[in-house]
Amino acid sequence: MKKLHRMAASFIVAMMLASPMRGFAKTLDQEPKPEEPKKLEEYREQSFENKLERKAARLAAREAMRLNYTEEEYLRLKELGEAIQKKHPKVKIIPAENIISRRGLLKFDTPPVIKEGRTLIPVRALSEGFGATVSWESATKTVIIEKDGSRILIQLEKPIAMVNNDQVELDVPAEIMNSRTLVPLRFILESLGLKVDYDQETGIIEIEEIVEASNEPIEAAEISEDVVVVLAEPSSVQDIVVITVTPKSEEQQDPVVVIHSNQK
Repeated sequence: MKKLHRMAASFIVAMMLASPMRGFAKTLDQEPKPEEPKKLEEYREQSFENKLERKAARLAAREAMRLNYTEEEYLRLKELGEAIQKKHPKVKIIPAENIISRRGLLKFDTPPVIKEGRTLIPVRALSEGFGATVSWESATKTVIIEKDGSRILIQLEKPIAMVNNDQVELDVPAEIMNSRTLVPLRFILESLGLKVDYDQETGIIEIEEIVEASNEPIEAAEISEDVVVVLAEPSSVQDIVVITVTPKSEEQQDPVVVIHSNQK
């Protein structure tokens, strides 16, 4: 039941975040030339409307992310956050639902924090949310993060990291809080080819996984003569295709939704 609950939250988040982004990107592609004041004004108005839609989608996605947690889990995160702030007074706790993703799979067992203006997240969330492999070398106190050929080494409380044999200076080092290793969010995710967008007004941090469009054909589903199939745009939810099956029969009132994944 918990798995179904979390899958529903993941799907809701993905659908909420997909549509406004496509509209906004289309608007940017159609930006008029500066010498056309009327069209420029129309463009600005449309951009403003799209930004409002985007904000509304993020707020709705934040509420959906809350569904990833039971009441007990959420209260536990609150208690852990209070314990962190008591031990680290200068640290600011980030509500777990403030970090959203189209995949909607992020779930924290200790709250993310802001330290010295930089966001730190539990490294475990990376492995569970984005398929990264995380290992630990106790002798050197080093976290090793690997994904799609990228390899990152971060030593606890050291301001330097290694990314594919290149040395990189960190604004804030990784450290342990509540017996969990927290790492710099933006540095880690961007090093893994992910995009991070921070909305200062709402405090929401959106993480996007950059995935190349697949040209593989979608396998046709077996359907009877009693249904009509409407296929949604597959690129809007990454590798998930939503098929709405509407009954022709008047006896069947409720449509059926089939979620088809191209993942191997």
